Amino acid sequence: MLTHFEVDGFKNLRNLAIDLGPYTCVAGANAIGKSNLFDALQFLALTGSQTLNEAAIKIRGNGGDVRDIFAPGGKMSFAAEMITEKEFEDSFGKSITADQTYLRYEVDFELRDVTVGNNRNVSSIVVTREELKPLTKADAREKLGWAKKSFVESAIVGGRRKAFIETSEQERQIHVRHGNQGRPSLVSLSGDAPARTALSVYGQQDQYPVIMAARRELDAWMYLSLEPSAMRAPSEALAPDFISAKGGNLPKTLDRLVGQSPDHDVLAELADIVGDLVDVRSVTVDFDEARQVFTLQAQVGNGGVVSARSLSDGTLRFLVLGTILLDSGGSRLICFEEPENGIHPLKIQAMYWLLHDLSVDPEEAIGSENPLRQVIVNTHSPAFLALHKDNFDELLLGSKDPMNGSLVLTPVVAEGSWRKSKVKASAANVEELLRESFPELNFREFFAVEDEGDQ
Repeated sequence: MLTHFEVDGFKNLRNLAIDLGPYTCVAGANAIGKSNLFDALQFLALTGSQTLNEAAIKIRGNGGDVRDIFAPGGKMSFAAEMITEKEFEDSFGKSITADQTYLRYEVDFELRDVTVGNNRNVSSIVVTREELKPLTKADAREKLGWAKKSFVESAIVGGRRKAFIETSEQERQIHVRHGNQGRPSLVSLSGDAPARTALSVYGQQDQYPVIMAARRELDAWMYLSLEPSAMRAPSEALAPDFISAKGGNLPKTLDRLVGQSPDHDVLAELADIVGDLVDVRSVTVDFDEARQVFTLQAQVGNGGVVSARSLSDGTLRFLVLGTILLDSGGSRLICFEEPENGIHPLKIQAMYWLLHDLSVDPEEAIGSENPLRQVIVNTHSPAFLALHKDNFDELLLGSKDPMNGSLVLTPVVAEGSWRKSKVKASAANVEELLRESFPELNFREFFAVEDEGDQ
């Protein structure tokens, strides 16, 4: 779970720092850089498992040129404060326990020319500084104003200790620690600075459980960009059994969930979840032995059972999100662009509440019934924005700095807000910030909040 994020030098993101709760909505006009926030999160996540150049190439809009993700100056920095899992399995099924779960990860990158082949210069991204350090329950009580005591007590373990990763190009060494005991492992750097992070290297080794937990957290971030063709497609027998970013593998994911819960009717529960949103009466998964594929079928209304290919885009979106909701081991951070797309206007509010159901309940202890899951959405829809009028703290209002074109995200702070940002908008002046981006919105109705003084 990502609780705080800082980025500087990525595309049009400059000195951006935001606090995040279980659910956050980034709202603003098109072409101001809202999507760049998701791209920055994705780039940081990819650096946990791939080389830096490989991570950059996978970011949309760069055309395969790693230079395109950098702002002028060729330097970039990130900081992410996160809550990780306490217990998990490595890739071989071995049980791992981390004794520190609240962490701050900082990393600086630089774009450099390196010589390859026959004296040819190419651009390469390198790490110039990296640090993974612990945060404590005291830090959580100060920083996580949205979290109740039961949440903090169950999610945060560990105390003050030395950093787990420290690198410095000046010292030409990487310090990597198992914990408080013993000296750190020292790795001397030769030649150029590293082309991948220490987190990506040591996060694969179970003797470093906290570093491994941080790497797994980055790996678990999910960027939903649901496509009707992917959601409708059957699943190959050997396909992954988890939902893809485009909504693929839905049938096989459901088949896995059914197998994991032999005493629980998963498909009936899914029908109940989406039945409140669309008129789905039942859901089934069929396996074709001859073709070796899984297919999804559903009964909608009083009609017969039909395949996923005959379901509407909106129905498929709800089925995908409902399946993610049922998968307690699913992604810890879900980024979702324009969730209102493909949804009937009368069902947009249902989408809003389903996204909240996906998010961890900050008033309860975490566990199988309350997984450490988080949702960030962005939108330019006045209709979707208007649903937040009673929950101002969920909003970050996007605008573009007229001086340098950078994205500005302003938290909306109502009376008694958990947000402590130095840059904030009160409910009394939000209208001015929103009027240009959302001219269709009825502002008098939007700000009609009872018994809230200046709101």
